Amino acid sequence: MSKNEYRRAFIMLRPLLTGYSGHARLERRVMTGSLYFIVTAPVDSLRAALVGQRGGEYYAADLGALRRDARGQLTLAKAFDPRAIDGRPLEAYQLLAVADPGDGCQVALTGNVDGAYPMDAAAVREAVCALYARNDAPAADLPAPDEQPPAPEPLSESVPEPVPEPAPESVAEPIPEPMPEPVAEPIPEPMPEPAPEPVPEPCPTLDESPTEMLPEAAAPTPPEPEHSRTRIYTRMRQRTAPPVEVVEVVEAPPQAPEPIPPERAALCRLPLEDGFTYMRAPLPVACGPRACLMGAKVENGRIAALRWAIPGPYAATPPEGLETAVWISSLGQEGEGYWVMEAREKP
Repeated sequence: MSKNEYRRAFIMLRPLLTGYSGHARLERRVMTGSLYFIVTAPVDSLRAALVGQRGGEYYAADLGALRRDARGQLTLAKAFDPRAIDGRPLEAYQLLAVADPGDGCQVALTGNVDGAYPMDAAAVREAVCALYARNDAPAADLPAPDEQPPAPEPLSESVPEPVPEPAPESVAEPIPEPMPEPVAEPIPEPMPEPAPEPVPEPCPTLDESPTEMLPEAAAPTPPEPEHSRTRIYTRMRQRTAPPVEVVEVVEAPPQAPEPIPPERAALCRLPLEDGFTYMRAPLPVACGPRACLMGAKVENGRIAALRWAIPGPYAATPPEGLETAVWISSLGQEGEGYWVMEAREKP
């Protein structure tokens, strides 16, 4: 298989029991592969497996349990390495099988992986049932239900030897410390006498000359000439000052809502009847689209599956980095849709 080879196949499942139908979608690259099953069945305990034969010896590899979704269909999305599936490559398996591994193990649906090959139906059933019987077998080191574990041996009662009490140590009497000698209190020094307040000088009388009390008069400044720089600057500023304008404040009319870009409008046209709840999430500028859809499916109070839907046109092969994505058409847009990747909780 070449480095960039990509293979996609739609496999119809043939019913071997009444009331069963379904199909599977296979996608395969060099190092990644995926199988997506959609089955209609009256029971919920179904598992999918790959079956192959070599030299008349049949073998099977388990893919997982199918779970019922909100639409009442049993589905399974399985990702695998096509180079090693239970120790064998994908080319070593010729059949898809959907079986009920309960009491009286039965194979309900089969389908060809790559072309039709002569297969023995009884040998296929025997290989699938042997696979699930081996998975359900108890561990070899567990005791049988009839066997009882041996009783523990009683412990011998031993009387502890008495421990002699330590002799009380002699406590030395404390030596009394000598009393400190009394210290004579210092004699307080006499407080200094307050300095006499200064006597204000008397105000001059009417007979005294008041010229001595006045400060020297400042010399009068000469008047500025008629054509000084200050006067010329003041006059030029008065002549060149712009008149004050009264501006009337007018409220702008309400603007129309900004049109929704095409890539954001396309996010509203994804078919939502598949049991997922979607929300819009932004993408980096280098990715091309501004946003994508993230969806989650909740079953029994837990998140059972996640989806990423990235808008993009249809192409024969997925874009780089989205090798496992499946393209889904938008509602009302021809040639436009989403590249959808899905991840499910492992059983």
